[in-house]
Amino acid sequence: MKTFAAAAIVATSLFTPGFSQPSVPTGYEYINFSGDTNAVFYGKIRLVNGEETILSIYTVEEDNKQSKSIKRINCKQRTLYSNGKWETFPENKLGYDWIAFACKGSKPWNP
Repeated sequence: MKTFAAAAIVATSLFTPGFSQPSVPTGYEYINFSGDTNAVFYGKIRLVNGEETILSIYTVEEDNKQSKSIKRINCKQRTLYSNGKWETFPENKLGYDWIAFACKGSKPWNP
């Protein structure tokens, strides 16, 4: 009986709020993971207007801190608007995957 009681106490303590996992809002899909910061990024297409897509990014950081941001992406040029200018990203950067996610189904840019 003591073993059963101890197991019940341990099982109950595992489900305390300190061990809870953040839930991703409805409609967001996994995009990528940052090995540098251990943050996980999820995305949701908010609007497609011609060549531009507005992408909502939902971030879960290592300490379970959660945040949302909005990204403006030009799918024809495969660029992301950041810090007042349009930027491109190499394949090993987070922005590259964000652009790829936002531009699914868009024709690739051929300079």
